[in-house]
Amino acid sequence: PRTQKKSSSSSLSRHQRRVVVDSMLSTFVLHVESRIASLIGRGFYTIGPCGEETLAAAALALKPQDTTALHYRHLAINLGRQLNPTGRDIDDTSNGESTWDSRLQQLLLDRARGYVVSCNDPVTGGVHCSIGSSTGE
Repeated sequence: PRTQKKSSSSSLSRHQRRVVVDSMLSTFVLHVESRIASLIGRGFYTIGPCGEETLAAAALALKPQDTTALHYRHLAINLGRQLNPTGRDIDDTSNGESTWDSRLQQLLLDRARGYVVSCNDPVTGGVHCSIGSSTGE
């Protein structure tokens, strides 16, 4: 049988591939490290990776303003969105690898702080399962 070549419009760009792969691998590593931290009494997160990594590709299909509600399966998609905040297919690694690497490292550090309920977590300030608003209501 004759096979058709895929058009270049159906493949991912270099930037998109990097967003997906970095998000997938980072999600897996964070889950494993958080399980280890829990086992040695340094963390509280006990849900391990169960294929959530594959959701990283879904980040490319979402617009920046789209909401998601993925109960305990949000990390890969959120990392993908944070690594590609404009939602556009641009190669924002043009400023050099160090810019990309430092952004990824900061995202991973922030997420790790959340897993151990650190007071240095920029999102919750050390509160697990934080729900509410700044108005106290």
